[in-house]
Amino acid sequence: MRELDASFTPDCLSFCEMSRYCRDEATDCASPARLGGVVRNSLPGIDSTRTALRHLDGTGAPGPAEEAVIIRLRAAERLRRLRGGATA
Repeated sequence: MRELDASFTPDCLSFCEMSRYCRDEATDCASPARLGGVVRNSLPGIDSTRTALRHLDGTGAPGPAEEAVIIRLRAAERLRRLRGGATA
């Protein structure tokens, strides 16, 4: 079963017997899909949430395919802070 690619979203839990296996695999590889289809679709070109966080904190350099997504994530973070959503 490890040879198959897991394609998990939280909705899978309601109908698929393999969903817990796929969820664990998605968690292990930090798949954006683990957070739902909206997140997965909002992060095209980003292979993991770890990658996105590295790009956002400046420890990783986004490639051309990732740059637009990182710009949107940074803008979303600025809006969150402006609205008082910062926890730090």
